[in-house]
Amino acid sequence: MILHEIGYLIVGSVFQCWLAGSVMTCPVDNKVKPANVAIERIEDYESTEVHYEVSGLAVFDKKDDSLEIRKKNGQKIRVSLSELKSHAEKNAPKLKENEAAPQPWQYESLEEIVKNAMLGHEVDIVPLLKKDDLKTPLVIPKTQIENLKLKRINELLQANQMSLPIAYFEIATKCTYRKISDTQTQGTCASPGKAVAYRNPDRNSEKILDASLTWAHLEGRPTQMGTVSVPENKEELLVFEEHGDWVRMKLAVLQESKRTVWINKKDIPYKMVSIASEDRMKTLIHFLNPPNVTSSSKNINLADNLKSISESSLDFDVDSANEVKWLDGILWVKVTVRSQPHCAVDESNPLGTAWLPYIDPKTKKKVLSWYSRGC
Repeated sequence: MILHEIGYLIVGSVFQCWLAGSVMTCPVDNKVKPANVAIERIEDYESTEVHYEVSGLAVFDKKDDSLEIRKKNGQKIRVSLSELKSHAEKNAPKLKENEAAPQPWQYESLEEIVKNAMLGHEVDIVPLLKKDDLKTPLVIPKTQIENLKLKRINELLQANQMSLPIAYFEIATKCTYRKISDTQTQGTCASPGKAVAYRNPDRNSEKILDASLTWAHLEGRPTQMGTVSVPENKEELLVFEEHGDWVRMKLAVLQESKRTVWINKKDIPYKMVSIASEDRMKTLIHFLNPPNVTSSSKNINLADNLKSISESSLDFDVDSANEVKWLDGILWVKVTVRSQPHCAVDESNPLGTAWLPYIDPKTKKKVLSWYSRGC
């Protein structure tokens, strides 16, 4: 059986310098001295969790005022809370007039810590959510999760002035190459042509420029480069919207605000291939960070973020609902589950309340932690 902490031995900042017999003065605050043990570093103990930005040593057992704390090597150490308080008061620095006395060592149970706490989590919480009986799963509809996921993807795309591609033009041009040495070739490829890029899907609207039908001029990707053995260049130019005879594309040149353009399909003498809805995200990620091609750090980050949202579990925000229960040695916390992660741009809406274990009963890993809500 893996024993987890039942509370924390919390200390005011002035008394972080010692645990029992040490009389070191602050700010030398990284050492402790439990009863009958030499001075040691706080970092050697389990553990320095943060509870409203106050340090605490994990407590694994409590009998009256006797507490069991542990070192990271598994060594068990018992300390007396009354002795700690007495020692703290005896060795406290003299206070100035009207200065409030700092808090000495104190024990706080997990039940009290998680009440009204600002909670975070480190695992997928959805399968762990339970109804009031702590046994019946709380089901968040799959459609609701998928809609939230799509919403976050769209927000990320809009922030980067992008959208999911719906199709691409397959550009193929002939090349003439000849081998001039064992390691070098020389040659040229035919021009793929140009098409007028307009501000709106209307030939009477502003002409932005004559767009070369290449991935270097219109957003897309090379799929095959011409060589002596394969005398042909192939590229795919992305289409983000279709409106009658017009397609919305994006320039890879000019300022970002001027890159969205419309081109008439009749001006592009190449085949347009539709992308299935389930493949659109994969296509965009592959375009942003293609293998064996150097991409910008911005594109790489965007590709990673899109991939994370698409493939990973959604990150929900969790607030304590100020109720706790113990069942079979596991502390359960009633929480409000919110639609957006902590510090999201949009306001987080409640999805409902449920019970969440402090420790995952299967993996024995901690599910909840607490944090300061500053962003």
